[in-house]
Amino acid sequence: MVLFLLAWGIGELFYRVFSLDFDPFADIGYQYATNQYDRLKQYIKLNGPPDCIFAGNSLVQVGINPVNFETAFYEKSGKVLHCYNLGIDGSTMSSTVPIVMIGARMGRPSYLVIGVQAGQFLTKLDLDFCSTLTTE
Repeated sequence: MVLFLLAWGIGELFYRVFSLDFDPFADIGYQYATNQYDRLKQYIKLNGPPDCIFAGNSLVQVGINPVNFETAFYEKSGKVLHCYNLGIDGSTMSSTVPIVMIGARMGRPSYLVIGVQAGQFLTKLDLDFCSTLTTE
C-alpha cells in the first residue's frame, strides 16, 4: 500500500510539473489546435486554471466573449468565474473532442460548454437525402 501511494504521488508530481511542456498536436500539423493549446498554457501560467471552458468551432471562437460571460454570471449569481474560450477555426466534433479533453485535464474546469450545430449530427445518408429536396 505504501509503495502504491508513493508511486501515485511521484506520478502526480511528474504530471503536474512536466505535462504543460508537451504539445500533443505538434506531430499532426493541426496548427489551429497547437495555437490554442499554446494560448491555454499561457493563460494558465498567468491566471491559473479557468473555472469554465467554452469549446467548439469558429462560431464559439468569435461568438462567445468569456469576459462578458464572467460579468453576466457574476451579476446573476454573485460568484466569480474565470472562463477561457477554446474555440478553434474549422473544428469539427472529431477535432474538438481531443482538445477539450486535453484542455479539461490541464485546467480541470467546473464548467465545460461545447458549442455544436445541428449539421454536425447529420450522416452522409441524411446529407444525400437533403440534396434531393428542392425548394420550388
